Parts: sequence; C-alpha cells; structure tokens
Amino acid sequence: LLGFAQLLSAATQLSATVDEGFHITSGYEYVRTGQLRLFDEHAPLAKALFAWPLTFVPDLTPPEQAPSYAAGNLIKVAQATVLAYRPLDRVIVAARIPVTLLTLVLMATICRWVTQEAGATAGLFALAWAIFDPNLLAHGSLATTDMGATAFIFWSSYAFSRYLRHPDRRRWWTAALLLGLAQGAKLTALLLYPVLGLLALLDAWFKAPPARRQALRKRALSYAGMVAVSAVVLWGLYGCEVRAVAGLWPHVPLPAASHIERWLRLQENLAYGRESFLLGQNGMHGWWQYFPVAFAVKTPLPMLILILWAGLRFACSVFRRRYPTNYIRQLSRLLSLTLFPVLYAVSSLISPINIGYRHLLPLLPFLYVAIASCRLQVTSYKSKKPFIAYYALRFTSYALLLWQIIGTLVIAPHFLTFYNEIAGGADNGWYFLADSNSDWGQTLKALATYQQEHELGPVNLSQFTFLDPAAYGVDYVPIAPMTGAPPVLPQRFNPAAGLYAISATTLDGVPLPYPPTFDWFRHREPLAKIAHAMFLYDAQPMAGKWLAQCATPVAPLTPEASAEGFGDPTLRHITFDCTQSWVIPGDGSGWYARAIPAQEQLRWSRRPDNRLDLWPIWAHPYQTELALSYLQPTAGVLPPFAIWDCDACFPQPEESQVELAGTLAFLGLVAPQQADAGDTVEVLTLWRVLARPERPLSLMLHLKGTAGVPIAVGDGLGFAVEQWQPGDLLVQRHTLNIPPETAAGTYTVQTGAYWLETVEQLRLAGDDGQLSTIVQIKP
Repeated sequence: LLGFAQLLSAATQLSATVDEGFHITSGYEYVRTGQLRLFDEHAPLAKALFAWPLTFVPDLTPPEQAPSYAAGNLIKVAQATVLAYRPLDRVIVAARIPVTLLTLVLMATICRWVTQEAGATAGLFALAWAIFDPNLLAHGSLATTDMGATAFIFWSSYAFSRYLRHPDRRRWWTAALLLGLAQGAKLTALLLYPVLGLLALLDAWFKAPPARRQALRKRALSYAGMVAVSAVVLWGLYGCEVRAVAGLWPHVPLPAASHIERWLRLQENLAYGRESFLLGQNGMHGWWQYFPVAFAVKTPLPMLILILWAGLRFACSVFRRRYPTNYIRQLSRLLSLTLFPVLYAVSSLISPINIGYRHLLPLLPFLYVAIASCRLQVTSYKSKKPFIAYYALRFTSYALLLWQIIGTLVIAPHFLTFYNEIAGGADNGWYFLADSNSDWGQTLKALATYQQEHELGPVNLSQFTFLDPAAYGVDYVPIAPMTGAPPVLPQRFNPAAGLYAISATTLDGVPLPYPPTFDWFRHREPLAKIAHAMFLYDAQPMAGKWLAQCATPVAPLTPEASAEGFGDPTLRHITFDCTQSWVIPGDGSGWYARAIPAQEQLRWSRRPDNRLDLWPIWAHPYQTELALSYLQPTAGVLPPFAIWDCDACFPQPEESQVELAGTLAFLGLVAPQQADAGDTVEVLTLWRVLARPERPLSLMLHLKGTAGVPIAVGDGLGFAVEQWQPGDLLVQRHTLNIPPETAAGTYTVQTGAYWLETVEQLRLAGDDGQLSTIVQIKP
C-alpha cells in the first residue's frame, strides 16, 4: 500500500514524459491490430501491457486511422492520436496504472527471493528499501518500457534460480516461459541466454562431483529445451510470423522477422548515437564514465553505503570460511544474483547510448536481493556476535533505511529528479546529467500550477516535448527547441527582457542543434526552481555598448556573430592583445570575450572560471572580478569562447595625470621595489586616451642606471591606435629581462610614448619624476 500510494501519486501528478506518447501509441497499435508498423527498436510485450487500458477509451482515434500511419511516422501518429486526446490524463494515467501494478509485483518478488535466501525478516527489510527507492518509484509510475524490462529480466532470473534449487517440470516450464517473455519485453534480455546457461553448467558442476559429466550433459539438454521454448514464446508474441527481413536476407523467410528488425534498428541507433550530457559536456556517442557517474550520483547514498558494507562483509567472510565445499555451493547461489548484473554493468560501459540511469534499472532488484542475502553468506561461519556489535549493526541498518525514506519522501512525487548528497540534491543534479535523469518533460503540470498561483502571464518556454503544453494549462511562447520556434534563441548572449521557463534538459543543451543556446541562464540564479527541473528566470538584459575581444590566439566573435548574439549591430568592436595589454573602454558597460585554447576546453566544460585571469593586471588600482556570462566550451561554427559582463565593473582611477602631447594621459606605474640580477620583471603602466592619434605610436619602458643608460627595455603596445577613443583606459604590461651581470644598486624605471615613424618621444621621460619609479637591484 505504501508503494502503491507513492506510485499513484507520481502517476497522477506528473505530465507526460517525452517517450510515453510514442510507447503508448505503438503499444495501442499492437493491441488493436497485432501490427508493429509504428515500433522502433523496442520489443512489444511491455508496451502491450500498459497500452491495453486504452481499449476502453471509445473516442480515442485509432492509430491506423491517422494520416501518417501508412508512412510509419510514429511522431506524427502519436501527435494526431494519443497526444491530441483531451483530457490528456485520461490516456496517460490509464497507461501508467498497469506499470505501477507491475512494479508492485516486482517489489513483492524481491521480498520473496530474499525471504527464500535469508528469512522473512530480511525479506521485509529488502521490501522496505525497494518501496522507497526513488529510481524504482520514478520509472515504476511512467508508461515506458524500462520497468517492464527490469521486471521480466528479474522474474526470469528468479524462476531459473528456483528451478536450479529444486528442479521439477512445473518450475522448468515457468522458467522457460518467463525467459521468452523477457525477450519480448526488451532486447537487452538477450544477455540472459549466456548468463543462465553458464549458471546451469556451474550448478551442475558444483552439485554433482561424482557424476559430473553426466550431470553437465543433462543440464545442458534441459537448458537447450528451455531456450527452444522461450524462442517459441517470443515467436508467438509476433503472431508466429514468417517473412523476409528487408536489409538482411530479402528472399529468405525468417520466423519472428519483426524481432530481427528491432535488432537492426537498434544497431542503426547505436551507430548514429544519441544526444547526451555529462558533467558539462555534450556528445553523441557517450563516455565510458557515464554510467559509473550516474550510479554514483543518482543511487541513494544510504544504498551506496549498504552496497559497500555488504561487499566488505562478504570479502571478509571469504578469508574466514571453514568449509570450502559449503563455500563453493554458496558461491554458486551468489553467482545467480550477481552474474547478470556484473555482465550488464560491464556492457553499459561500452554503450554509445548514454541517456539515463534508467538503463541501469535491471541492476537494482539484484542488488537488493544480494545485499539482503549477504547475511546468509556470512553467517554460515558459526560464531556468536557480541551484544553491542549486534545492536549497533541493527541500529545502523534502521538509520540508513530511515535516511533513504526521508530523502525519497522529501522530493515526492518528483522522484525522477532525485540526486543524492554527492550531487547536491535534486536542485543541482542538472549540473551532472540531463534527459531522463532529471527532466523528461514531466514538469508541465507543476509549471501551470505555479503560473496560476503567482498570476503570471505568458512565459518563454523551452521544453523538450512533442505535445502542446497548453494541454496542461501552460500559458507560453515557444522558444528552442519547441515547434514553431527558431532553432537558436535570438539574442542569446544578452536575452531580451521577460520571463523564461527553461527545463533542465534544454538548459544542458539536449537536444538542441546548438547546445550552448541557453548558457546565459546557466550563470544566473533562477527566480524559482519548479519541480526541481523547470527553472524560471526573470531576464534583465544589460545595456552594453561595446565588445572587447582578446585577439590571442584569435578574436572569436565576428561582427555578424556579435550582432546576432547580442541583438545589437551598433556595438563598438575592440580587439587587443591580452598578453600585453588590457583595455577598459570609456563608453559605459559592455562585454569581454576570449577564445578558449584547445588544451583548456575540457577544464572549462567541467568547471567554468568566473575570473578572466590571463595575467596579473588585477593588482591596484584595477582589482575586480568579471562575471562569466556565456560559454561555448567546444568548437562549432565559432571557436570555443567565453564572454564576461562588465557593467561598471572597474573603479575609476584618481584624476591626477600627466598629459603627453594631448594624446595620452599617464595615470600611474606599478613595479616591484626590488629585484635580483637575472630576474624577469613585469611592470604595469596605466594610461587614459585623450585623443586618437593620426599616426602609430608605442609605449616605452626603460630600466636605467645612474648614468642614464638603459640596461633593459620593455617597449610595446597591445591596443592598436586605430581603435582608440577618448576616455579609454589602457593597462600595458612591460617585461624587463634584467641581465645577470647587472651590478647591485639603485635603478630607475622610466616610461613614456613615442612615434613609431620617427622614434620621437611624446614627452621626455626624464623631465618629470611622475613617469618613473625606483627599483633596488640585488646581486
């Protein structure tokens, strides 16, 4: 009842997820006609189980009557039938109810298997953990194939385990039938064939040492018959069809041809890849780290602790085992719980489809049974536990269970957004993963409720969905990637004023043609986090007048890209060499942009820097931090780049200045008071532009001895005079290489400016002490 209450709460309060409309539509087609014209790479059984209630909806348009049915266009057929039905909950919730019941039976099976292995107390304990597992609750309340696959794979394994323990005809047939049904629930169930076959042979090997060869032969024949029966069951799910498979052997009729086509479609999808997101990176073909990271941040932390504790406890018991024969038999039973999860987990590491923790769901029931049954494995070594240790372990187990219960109830019914404390909870999980891990389109009801409670008008909505959010009462204007919206957000570097409701998945760039589309919002706090996965922003654009770009190694934004991204073609464009100079434009607020070198791209994608720390100019008098505003960490049409806001971000210098020929005003000099011979010294000179000169000039910096002879020179200018405007501030970085043979003493650092054509100084540095400073050089 506790499990059903939680599942029903989620099933009725969440809007339809992205995949549900398609699964329900294709399952409804199969139930009505037995055809699979609308099927993708999924087998039919799980879809048929949750689609059958739709046969009681008399006014639902049959899929075969949709205009796009003949072409097999699942998206358009779903939009014309299931997703077009009103009220939408009548078909969505109806399809979810069978999944919730299936999930309850799965949880009861976990309890039964643990009870069989370790007793009733352990079984109830495992059941308590299962009914408060947020991941089982999340997908056990949605009409998708994931929970169906999890249940039938687990049931098949359980039935086979019961057969191995006490072989008889009834259990043989049960195991054979469930093995075939598992194949019809999910293609990944094919892994059961080698796993169960290996378990059968190992069981015969361990149990029959005197007549091992005969036992192995008998068990192999028995399992071969089981495989044959399962194949017939699978064939029956496809109507016992026999026909040729297009693209394989076009003239050879094959049984269950539709199932073979599902495999071919799966291979095409694996080759093509799928949009995915991991730790700030977007990709099409996944990463081997994806599922380990997903398991670490989405599995409840008490469960992770329990897994670690059970593993260590079993490892310790191996070294204390007194009876090797009994240990081997127990190992055989342990393999029945762990072999499939281990092989399945290993196969997930090489999968190019990284779209969700849901692909790890088949592991969870086995983990619960293995952990709870660990008690049986370790207590066969007879020893009395100390009184204190016994109750300490018992208290710890209950404390961990209470921790998991509280963590699950806190986010109910939004179980899909669960992330553990490692990730910082549900509100921060989108930094790690996207798609069905956090936002799968389930937040539209919560958004509509928030709009009504706060009397909001239309919002600019970004949500990956194929249904009309107005079906749930959302008042919205579509933006990317929604139907009718431009594929890229206009003015994305400085969005127009208004309310924006952006889902966590599109905020992460999935499945956008330009993943960083909404990166401007990633660097700002939302007005509200609705259902942990829909973020509401009140955008207030900055009235910037200029764009200053570092030209090293390249200025990343062309004038066309700048006009499109900022929505202002009149911006003043400035480029400068940021390895030598820093420019502070004098005409109000603006932006800085810098290309990200290839060696820094991975670091920036995972941990964006808020400071533009190219070289240490941020000492007195211009110490400040620029706010990172937009980031494209990988190459696209434009090279990787970052943009920082500068809204009055620099303090104004003191007014005391020395004018140089009405062109420049010297504001100050920052140099070390002492240095060693052979050192490389950096000196900063500060300038204000008074007028744009008509001919090129450069800034000078000389280190002079007592005789006025320069011993080191650091001339240069990283800001071309053609771009100068009155009021601009310039910080110039000069590098002085002090010769190793320089004698100890007092030296003068002098600066100034000179015309490049004539090498004539605008003002003699020695005429005014304000253009120089003293440096003590030690030997």
